[in-house]
Amino acid sequence: MPLKLVTGPANAEKAAVVLDAVRLSVASGQAPMLVVPTAADVDAYRRELADGFGLGLQIERFQGLQRRMAERSGLTDRPAGKLLGALAARAASLNLLDAGRLGPLAASAATAGFARTLSELAAELGERAVGPREFAAALGRWAAAVPARKGYADDLAALVGAYSERVERIGALDSAAYERAVCDALTADTTLWEATPVFLYGFDDFTDPQLDAIEAVASGGEARVMVSLPYVADRLAFAGRERAFSRLAAVAEELIALPALAPDADAPARHQTLFELERALFDASAPPANLAGDDAAIELMIGGDERAEMELVAERIQRLHYKQGLAWDEIAVALRDVRSSGPLVAEVFTDAGVPFAIERWVRAGETATGRALVALLRCASGRGVSNDLLAWLRAPGVVRRGGLIDALEAKLRQDGIDDVQGARELWEEMVPGFPLDAIDQTSAAIAESGGPLYADLAAKARRLVRAPWQGDEAAEAPIFGAERELDARAAAALIGQLDALATLVE
Repeated sequence: MPLKLVTGPANAEKAAVVLDAVRLSVASGQAPMLVVPTAADVDAYRRELADGFGLGLQIERFQGLQRRMAERSGLTDRPAGKLLGALAARAASLNLLDAGRLGPLAASAATAGFARTLSELAAELGERAVGPREFAAALGRWAAAVPARKGYADDLAALVGAYSERVERIGALDSAAYERAVCDALTADTTLWEATPVFLYGFDDFTDPQLDAIEAVASGGEARVMVSLPYVADRLAFAGRERAFSRLAAVAEELIALPALAPDADAPARHQTLFELERALFDASAPPANLAGDDAAIELMIGGDERAEMELVAERIQRLHYKQGLAWDEIAVALRDVRSSGPLVAEVFTDAGVPFAIERWVRAGETATGRALVALLRCASGRGVSNDLLAWLRAPGVVRRGGLIDALEAKLRQDGIDDVQGARELWEEMVPGFPLDAIDQTSAAIAESGGPLYADLAAKARRLVRAPWQGDEAAEAPIFGAERELDARAAAALIGQLDALATLVE
């Protein structure tokens, strides 16, 4: 395989080797793909490499590589995805419960979190190419050793089998099976990937499905593939990457092992400290690194509670910026759990005047599109109030003359109208040329339930996203600010989930 594996510890200039190879590929007229771990990496490298690498370079996350592989594989099946998988697992569990086919796991299968756990189990089995029959056979052997296990074994086999049948019934493959099918297609027909070079940099490790994908792309013999992996043989700190290294090294045409580069003699003392610490990490026989002194590389901060500790972190960041001249975007904060700690970080850093960017989960109902759809659902279901109608009308692109909505709101307050029907009648009286057919359409979809409702909401979400740039403003390409970009991304995710739901219940 034309695969080159570049290894070495931190600061071994692996990036220079990979990016030099990318530069040569672009210069030769190819259109290489640089694959990096995160969306932030994609943005950073697009900015950094925009000038020197021309327009031929594609920069993607690993999902982007897998998406391109799927496009070229010619596979007509589609992946179930997390939501569709969880819903299929829920349907399978409930069907078995209703049929009385579950024993020891019946109570667990009735709980809300069980379906996601079942879909994750099925995905893990899929990653290891273990089908329902093989799993049932393995469970049978497991139960034979201890008869008390039989009830659990039977339940697990039934659940995984029912889940697989459910996913197949809707014409999809679970994510692991889909990824494996894509890799199999590219391996079977090595011309499908053509000769697009692929360079992977910045990954600490690779999962088995990712390794399968790398091997599939490199199997053609025409595409040049280069992979960077932090790894040093016989170092305990890198033992966890032995599996990935072994698989890649076994198929690599060339192995480039880079040595560690010590800091310059005039570099700050903390650089040498970190260098020594990294080289001796987990090695009990190595001499301890010098962590003392005013220029200490490592500091321990202890606060009375989580907030106090975060305030110490904010104070330290301020010193780094204002006293040592470090740019804000060159300072990183690692959290154990962004979901739980993110709100506290946002509050403390905002109070301290420390600018920050943090990935966080946003509820669909907190975005413009999500709020509009929730309001529409409440109006169409008969559960809403006049404020819900106002929220729908104020959604981007629904009514272009905001003054009409302001006039309606004032009249509603004046007349004390609080119900949707009364508010709707008043609106259609004030603006006779603007009937609220959208509510009737969604009401009809609710009556049919299932697929028609999800399809109706997905269609309306698409119109909401497009509406602000239609009509007189259509000549100009939209430029998203931060809030509009967030809403567009959330709307895209919401539309994808609604489409998946519509498919599930067809």
